[in-house]
Amino acid sequence: MLPQLPTFTACFPNSDSYDESRAAGEIAHRLGLSQTALPIKMELEDMATIVGDLDEPFADPSAIPTWYLCRAAVQKIVVALSGDGGDELFAGYKRYHVHQRGAFLLPRYGKKTDWNTHSLSLKISNKDRLRRILLGFQIGWEEAYALRFSAFDPLSRAFLQPDFSVATSYWRRPSGSLSPRAWMLECDRLNYLPEYILKKSDLCGMAHGLELRSPLLDHRFFEAVQGMPFQERFTEPSKRFLQQQIGSQALVGPKRGFNPPLHAWLHQKSFTPIYDELPLTLSSLTNGQLSAKNLTTFLKLARDDHRLDELTWMFIVLTFSLKKLASPDISYGS
Repeated sequence: MLPQLPTFTACFPNSDSYDESRAAGEIAHRLGLSQTALPIKMELEDMATIVGDLDEPFADPSAIPTWYLCRAAVQKIVVALSGDGGDELFAGYKRYHVHQRGAFLLPRYGKKTDWNTHSLSLKISNKDRLRRILLGFQIGWEEAYALRFSAFDPLSRAFLQPDFSVATSYWRRPSGSLSPRAWMLECDRLNYLPEYILKKSDLCGMAHGLELRSPLLDHRFFEAVQGMPFQERFTEPSKRFLQQQIGSQALVGPKRGFNPPLHAWLHQKSFTPIYDELPLTLSSLTNGQLSAKNLTTFLKLARDDHRLDELTWMFIVLTFSLKKLASPDISYGS
């Protein structure tokens, strides 16, 4: 027991499906730790600062609550521990199981394809399900796994960028001799951890002068985990060994990402001007690389479908970032 060590948890009032603060509080109590549950709501006036602090077009929405948590935590501490790396070590993400099945059904390697499309193909669309299955056969399961992290598949990117050549993905590839699960874990180590998870935590911490450390990625711990028997390391549900240390809350409920209630935030009245100006502005800022007409088609769908909120946030972040690059002193709404 380490009494009175402070812990900080994001909570999202009136958004029960996103709020894990109650479970976090029970775990903290069991371990004898103090807990601060911080209510998070993104305000438009903070958006420019958050996007700017991320240093580049970085559209992972989990950066928003991370930024607010770091701002609150640094009022009490200067160094914090994060849980980054656990899912990549113990295969905690649902995608590992999905793509392991795909490895038995799809060819490992696909063929190079010139993408050309006149319609928007989205992951949420049932009518495009067959199209995406065929896409997996075209590109192979390795590329299909890399595309798991791409908000838009090559067909959608070709629709939004009709006059430009579109690559399938840009990820670093592990050795093809690895088993499917080992290949996915190594792919995440080379790409997802440094380019998504650790970058987000590092930049949000630095924005407020908070040093974030990731003990699960200590090289000695990492090597010890790699030496564990498979039946202990990879369990269903994952990380079952934690139940003995932190109680049943370790395994309660489905696996969740650290995502905020983005739909409610993006549909505040204050965001309406952003939606209205985005297609023409983003097309201009990209010198026509993104089609204003096709962006308008996408946004019409996005206004009524919460499943497209993360994609909308991506375009907002890109617009702001390019505006800042063009005119460093400009404010977002200008």
